[in-house]
Amino acid sequence: MSTIIDLMKSTPRDDRPYGYQGEAIAKLDEYFMLGSEIPNKRRSGVIVMPTRSGKTFTSVSWLLDKAAANGFQIIWLVHQQELVTQAYDTIKNMSPILKNYNFKKIFRNIHHFNF
Repeated sequence: MSTIIDLMKSTPRDDRPYGYQGEAIAKLDEYFMLGSEIPNKRRSGVIVMPTRSGKTFTSVSWLLDKAAANGFQIIWLVHQQELVTQAYDTIKNMSPILKNYNFKKIFRNIHHFNF
């Protein structure tokens, strides 16, 4: 049985994106055709920004404020445990309502073999 989480009931955040982060969010809106009658949910994308420029914050802001509100299903994949924890903490901090649900992080070690 799935649970519906109404992100609109979450406490508003005080933090706002910097100008360049806002530009990235606007580009995501454009790419996924948010604002049109039928958003394109079949696309996937990658945010490319310099180190320590706020990729996690930018991504999570867009995912919570725009994508989830438009019915997108979200899966977050990363290759390091530290990035799992960073994303998990950012999502929980930016959407406190998730603390009331069984929102959890899962980490699996995947081994690559060279043949």
